[in-house]
Amino acid sequence: MKTKYQCLDNNEYTLEGYSLVPIRLKDRYKIMQWRNEQMFHLRQKKELTVEDQDAYFKKIVSKLFDQDKPKQILFSLLKDKECIGYGGLVHIDWDQKRAEISFLVATELEKTQFNKLWFLYLVMIERIAFNQINLNEIYTYSYEVRPMLYSILKQAGFKEKERILNATQQDNNPIDALIHIKKKSPLTNRIIRNSDAKLLFNWANDSSTRNNSLSSNKITWEEHVRWFEQKISDPKTKIYLFFSEEEPLGVLRLEEKYNSIKLSFSVDYKHRGKGIGGHMIVFALKKYPKKIFKAEVIESNNHSHNIFLKNKFIVDHVVESTNHKIIHYKKFPHGEY
Repeated sequence: MKTKYQCLDNNEYTLEGYSLVPIRLKDRYKIMQWRNEQMFHLRQKKELTVEDQDAYFKKIVSKLFDQDKPKQILFSLLKDKECIGYGGLVHIDWDQKRAEISFLVATELEKTQFNKLWFLYLVMIERIAFNQINLNEIYTYSYEVRPMLYSILKQAGFKEKERILNATQQDNNPIDALIHIKKKSPLTNRIIRNSDAKLLFNWANDSSTRNNSLSSNKITWEEHVRWFEQKISDPKTKIYLFFSEEEPLGVLRLEEKYNSIKLSFSVDYKHRGKGIGGHMIVFALKKYPKKIFKAEVIESNNHSHNIFLKNKFIVDHVVESTNHKIIHYKKFPHGEY
């Protein structure tokens, strides 16, 4: 069975030591066992057999990898290369750009890691849905037998949309179903204000941000205030905050120097991998279409390298510093070089 989906540019997603990979053939019997053990919350009417599972993978799953627009995209959730859950995007409507989220945690982890694994999974599957295949809406359909799931969905930004009365029965008792949805939010932006100083200070001192910065030293509040006041009063510097609804996601700094603009950006660690950095760069390029852009990235910051290269920046030169190499990027206006 193939191991890559044609519709995805990236076929492996990692977060905090966990990975989502295209569903693996060798995990099929684990998945069958979990489904049979957890039928109480699934739309599954009878226990699966080995023959059922083999036929499903052969006739349905194996064909998904060759389709440009499959009806479902399924993943194995791995920890240390071992499958501990599975799920994906199902009932994909490519015209309406929406899909249902499916996820099942290994039965032995339901009590101890349910909250953690569900939240991590929702973050990863959202990135795939909104950034990889450009959906506008994702939703869950769940019977009202696991109330702890709804607080996790709320934490991940889902909202209850509909209650379906008497959707199923268990022990002759009617059970409702709930549909929760999350829509892809358009990004907005504005120029920074004095009241944003603390937010930028916290972002700048985040350990992962410092590791990807030209200087990894922790910044004091006094240093930050001096820098902030200098930048906010400099007519040649523009700093934009980007938001989804009212939640700040990241910051973009544009500094005019001679005939070019030096560009730098940072994304809140909770929202990295969602395409926000690329969105900010596109915003800058459209705002100043006739300017030369420059940027500096340390060698180890692979994510930023990918974003700049994807947006047609070229490597101008490389500088060796005491601790690392600094890659200098440049982008000319369209048609110039």
